[in-house]
Amino acid sequence: RWTPANLWAPFEGITQPLVQVEPDIVFFTGDQLYEGNPTPQDKTDAFPTDDYLYKWLIWHWSFGDVTRRFPSILQTDDHDVWHPNLWGDGGRLMTRGWDAGGGFINSHYFVNLVQRTMCGHNPDAYDPGPLDSGVTNYYPTFTYGGVDFALLEDRKFKSAAREANRQAVPLELLGDTQMQMLADWADDPERADVRVIV
Repeated sequence: RWTPANLWAPFEGITQPLVQVEPDIVFFTGDQLYEGNPTPQDKTDAFPTDDYLYKWLIWHWSFGDVTRRFPSILQTDDHDVWHPNLWGDGGRLMTRGWDAGGGFINSHYFVNLVQRTMCGHNPDAYDPGPLDSGVTNYYPTFTYGGVDFALLEDRKFKSAAREANRQAVPLELLGDTQMQMLADWADDPERADVRVIV
């Protein structure tokens, strides 16, 4: 069944039409990578740097025509940091449970590596951190083409799915400093009339 529809990369059916429409800006909103594709994940590797960088190189090979021609903003999601699902519960490291347990499965070194490689070119973070766990932040606000943008990180701060594992009560989605960023952004009279939250 090796047809173009089943090829993992280079996604020509997505990239070529995107290049042809010449977008003003492109947002990649997470799951750029999947930990099990195109090669299986080594679950015994606590710091899967080589595996991650290999899969990140494939992404660049696939989307290079887009990212070299158009401004591109990236966000990370669960699979980018080798997670089946992610309730970051304030950016902490997971101590028990699995994907619903709250926190990151892998170390802050790995999470930060992923964020630096994917989001390091994004506008500067409102509050880069690090959080108590050592995990850094990348959420910013910025103006581009007369439009004001707020780029959020919900997975990192979202309360754990399992009530017994939650740190935050009541439930949270964005965390205090990210909410403050949005409040500052909303109240700033110097911002553009058109605003977009991603």
